[in-house]
Amino acid sequence: MLKKLSHRPEVSRPVRIADAPYPVVFPAALEYNAPVHGTWNIVHIGMQVPEAVQIYVCAENCMRGVVMTADEMGLGDRFCCVTMSERDMLVGNIEEITIRGVSDAIEKRGSHPPMVMLFTVCAHVYLGADLDYIYRKLSERYPDIFFARCYMDPINQRTGPTPEMKLRLAMFDPIAPLPKDNAAVNLLGCDIQQGGESDLLPLLRENGFRVRQLADCKSYSDFLALGDAGWNLCAYPTGEEAVRALAERLGTPYLYLSQPFTFAEIVEKRNALRTLLGLPCEDFTAQIEACKTRLAALRKTLAGQAVCLDYTATPRPVSMARLLLEHGIRLEKLYLDAVGPEEADDFAFLRAHFPDLMLHPTLRPEQRAVERPETDVLAIGQKAAFYENTPYFVNMVEGGGLWGFAGILGLCGRIEQALLERKNTRDIVMRKGLGCDSLCCTPDWREKP
Repeated sequence: MLKKLSHRPEVSRPVRIADAPYPVVFPAALEYNAPVHGTWNIVHIGMQVPEAVQIYVCAENCMRGVVMTADEMGLGDRFCCVTMSERDMLVGNIEEITIRGVSDAIEKRGSHPPMVMLFTVCAHVYLGADLDYIYRKLSERYPDIFFARCYMDPINQRTGPTPEMKLRLAMFDPIAPLPKDNAAVNLLGCDIQQGGESDLLPLLRENGFRVRQLADCKSYSDFLALGDAGWNLCAYPTGEEAVRALAERLGTPYLYLSQPFTFAEIVEKRNALRTLLGLPCEDFTAQIEACKTRLAALRKTLAGQAVCLDYTATPRPVSMARLLLEHGIRLEKLYLDAVGPEEADDFAFLRAHFPDLMLHPTLRPEQRAVERPETDVLAIGQKAAFYENTPYFVNMVEGGGLWGFAGILGLCGRIEQALLERKNTRDIVMRKGLGCDSLCCTPDWREKP
């Protein structure tokens, strides 16, 4: 008997972690993009370089999102567009069109910026544009401007570095080696600045080191001065390649410190950093006990409250899930689409010890729902809050500046605060770039016309 064929793509449903394949949990297929925009996009990321100007060479239909982001940030003076028509792409010379358009954008500014982030797009890939020629000619025409090779080509993100990762790599290209200051440490790669809820800053400062993050750079000169660092650290996965390349170019020691949530990994990474800096290892018994006490108090406060978590809150959602479950928190759902290699051990642990934890996709078309009944689930992350339609959630992205034992204590405090504060979820999650300046004012979605 012949099997009936279906023209519908295969649908991936939520799955128990015990039954989930590794490393890919849900296969790539037709996607639904939820209206959750708190994570930073390429415009937000690029704007961290002071005085730099972004120029996008693209068709009008693809320009809408980046234009709106720059306008919402109130930074339209550092943003330019060069639009290509269908005729330009079919019968024109794309190299000359790009060079002429970028030159016109620069000249209309009146003064030259120190750096231009030039974004080429999918059309340049399809038409086989000679990018080396474009950048060489622009550099010859404007020798006082550094042209960073940036890309807005999402067609390639399934087979190689994403546009975000390539942008982070290009951003640091202007930084050249300077005489070394062995007391200066660069902590780079992440958009969310670390502070009091991170072990890293106190550890470094208490031992006489001066820590610089990208948010500390107030001018382009400050940005270039990062080249005098004696040490380079990265605590965010999509910035790892960029900061590693910077460290190699500057000839400095480098360490990747992925955001950990298990005590053993925190101890391992803290001691790795101390060893790199030539400091003796520590005993962390007191910090571990303080975290255990705080987590026990959180469990008592939650009193069996259902919790869910998504990957936009932290680059290590499986590690965070393990922390919560090991300490009696009733985590029921984990929203993610794939599991990275640095989460392999945590994934295996959860499969063995918490097999009923449900993994939910975030991109599948069946996730779309016009009306969702409101729940009182406590969510960690914006996508989890959106899909659960809960007003009680921890509003953080990209790790929220948490790291180490201080990060665990900070996470407990944020969860408790989320229980007490009812938020307007639809209004919050639609706003772009959590932590960025925004002039966007979204009306209350509950208001009726």
